[in-house]
Formats: sequence, C-alpha cells, structure tokens
Amino acid sequence: MRLIALACVFLWLCDASARAADPPTRPSSAAPADVGGPPADAEKTVSGLAMKVVARGAGKLHPKPNDCVRVRYAAWTRSGEKAGASTDEEGGELACLRGMTPGLAEAVAKMVVGEQRRLWIPEALAFPVDPNDDDQPRRKADLTYDLTLLAILSAPATPRALKHAPPKARKLPSGVAIELVKRGPGQAHPDPAQQLTMNLSCWTTDGVLHESTKFGGKPLVYRIAELVPGLAEAVQQLVAGDVARVWIPATLAYGSKPKRRSQPAGNLVYEVELVGLE
Repeated sequence: MRLIALACVFLWLCDASARAADPPTRPSSAAPADVGGPPADAEKTVSGLAMKVVARGAGKLHPKPNDCVRVRYAAWTRSGEKAGASTDEEGGELACLRGMTPGLAEAVAKMVVGEQRRLWIPEALAFPVDPNDDDQPRRKADLTYDLTLLAILSAPATPRALKHAPPKARKLPSGVAIELVKRGPGQAHPDPAQQLTMNLSCWTTDGVLHESTKFGGKPLVYRIAELVPGLAEAVQQLVAGDVARVWIPATLAYGSKPKRRSQPAGNLVYEVELVGLE
C-alpha cells in the first residue's frame, strides 16, 4: 500500500553517503548567528522546543495532526555544521506531520502559511528513541532549523464511527462491514485478478490517518491481490462509482503486531471510491 508519511523527510537521519547525494539547496544556507542556542526572547514550550518567528505569514489556519504540508528548511548542528536542507523546488518539499520528528511536528502545528520560524530542537525531539527499532543507530545532536511553511494539504475528514461500524452497515461473514455512502452507475463487480482505479483513505481506530490518495490529487491503480484481505473482499462488493466506508478487523488487515514499522496495528477503517475497473 502507498504510504503518505515521509519517514526521512528531514535530513541527517540518513547516512553520510545519502547526505552527500542530497539535491542542491538555496544559496542562503549559512548558519544564523544564534545557531548555538535560543535567544532570551524565544518562545519555549514544555517539551523543550524553543522557537522564534522570523517572518510572519498571511495564513489563518494551522496544520492539524493528519495534514501534510509543503515546507522549505535548512538545519544545522549547534556548532554550525550543515545538517540538511530542502531542495530548490518552487513548491517546497512535501512532509506529513505524522512522519515528522516530534520537535518539527510541534513547531509546524503552530505555524500558518507564509510564516518562517527559527527552531532550536533538543536531541530528544530531533532524534527520538524508537523502542521498536533496535537496528537503526540513533543520531545525537541538538539541531537548529530555519523553517518556512509554504502550504497546508488538508487531510480528508475523519469518519465519526471508528471503533465500531454503524448499525446500517452491511456485515460480511468474515467480520468486514461495509456502508455504502454513494451508489455508482457501474454494473459489474471486480474479480480478484483485476486492477482497480481508486481513491482511498485509511484510519486507525484512534483517528490516525495511515494513507490517503487525496494528497496526491488523483486516484491510484491497485491490484486486488496487493490489498489487505479485508479491503480486497470489500472492493469486490462494489461497482464503479461507488463510495463506501469499510471496517476491517485486525486479522484481515496487518494484524495486532505488523511485520513492518510502517504498517498500522489493529482494526482499520477505509473510505473507498471505486473510480473504475482496469
């Protein structure tokens, strides 16, 4: 399945060879005079993050936890060593709050479009310990960022019923439940060997957005055989044009203990639009 969260959007989490191959950055990448630590007038949060508004933005809205954003940034260690930077693309780099390190996510959630902030992120918020990953070496450094928020890509609305399917949903013998939100004009149901063009979004029962085609702005093509079993079963009940919500038990998703870190544990809720059959 296609994931939206970018696990290594902000650099220096990668090895030295990956950093050397980074795309070119904007010329104004010299470390600021206060790279070594926050000034007295910087805002300090309970977590240990310090930040200061460098340029105010014209936006009114703040990113929400499931949103993605486009940003430009440069990062340094406290000694002024370059630790990473965004590419020189006009629209900035895409990142999702769920995929950011804690310090960056906390800062971005307080920003508006057009705003630039300088961040002083302590090591614990820049390179948090992952108890589920014993293999990845952990970097150790406090970081300073110059970060500009260019755009907010709003996440799809989270369904109200996450823990349990509503009574009107159709229950399949497997435990999958389907609620038809919109009926399409199609006549044929997909067969297991087909490819489908779909818009879809997936949430955990805690409301965490796992993936969504909305951020890409267009539907994607999926092979039924590549979908988790519960979703594969559900989409074969639909016809082209149908929009449905699907509640899938963990045993027909990734399980209670997924094999990969990127896969969500437990029951899942999907919203699916079957655009067409290939």
